[in-house]
Amino acid sequence: MKAQGLFFLRYPATTGIAKDGTRSVLLPVVERNGHRTQRAMFVWAGTEAANWYEAHIKQLKAGTPLQIEADHIQPQRGELFGLVTRCTLAKERWN
Repeated sequence: MKAQGLFFLRYPATTGIAKDGTRSVLLPVVERNGHRTQRAMFVWAGTEAANWYEAHIKQLKAGTPLQIEADHIQPQRGELFGLVTRCTLAKERWN
C-alpha cells in the first residue's frame, strides 16, 4: 500500500544504522484529519535520507509538518509503519 500526505512529527526525528551500515531516519509522525489522528512510524533509508536529516536537523522537532510519500504501509502495534520514498519539509502555516 502506498500513501502520501501531510504529517506532523510527534517528537524529534532520529537516525539509526542497519547491520549492513545503511543509515536511516526514523520519523514518528501523526496525521490529523479533523478531530481524528492516526499515528505512524516511517523509516527513510539511504544516503539521500541521511543527507536530508543533516541539512534539516534543527527543524526536525515535535510539530514540524512534513510532506511524505511512503510505501509498504502496514499496521503494527497500534500504529502504521511504512518506508519513505520521498520527504520534504512542509509550510509551517497555511492562510
